[in-house]
Amino acid sequence: MYKRQACLAASLAASLASSLTASLGAALAAALGAALGRGALPRLQVLWLDRTGLGSAGLIALAPGLRARPQLKFLGLVFNDIDDDGVAALVAPGEAVLQSLVTLGLSGNQITDAGCAALVAALSSGALPSLKNINLDDNPASFDARAAIDEALAARAWRLLRASVAQDTERQMSGVRDQLLGLPSSSSG
Repeated sequence: MYKRQACLAASLAASLASSLTASLGAALAAALGAALGRGALPRLQVLWLDRTGLGSAGLIALAPGLRARPQLKFLGLVFNDIDDDGVAALVAPGEAVLQSLVTLGLSGNQITDAGCAALVAALSSGALPSLKNINLDDNPASFDARAAIDEALAARAWRLLRASVAQDTERQMSGVRDQLLGLPSSSSG
């Protein structure tokens, strides 16, 4: 009997919490965004807002606060009825566009090719420099639009690798030049 009551109470609490978040998603998002914008949670690295009823209006209100979190590495926005406007607000050009974000979960939303184009533009402009994973499953975006995101991620990874190799090569060639000229090594201080 006790287990049945506990399960019923837990189910009722979960249902109530779910309906409250669904109906207050945008308002709570605006409050959270304002708090983040004022410097709350400065070391925030992981934020799961899956199935909260956030919607695009909520993400638009939350986006400036999220963008102010330089250490945010994972952002889960799964099944929130977010559309292209919400995505565009999150990755809009400007200062500090989620510099440390590695994974962005956007599956189960209403993102179309236009939202994918906003992500591609952000990736191509150098925004989201640490992003490696974008989950767009269960969205109406076309295969080609999703492939364009994968291509933008791959192109950026290739540019970063080439730049890293060029720096290493330059350093090595500088050391060889110094040895050939009999100069003290720049790394010996």
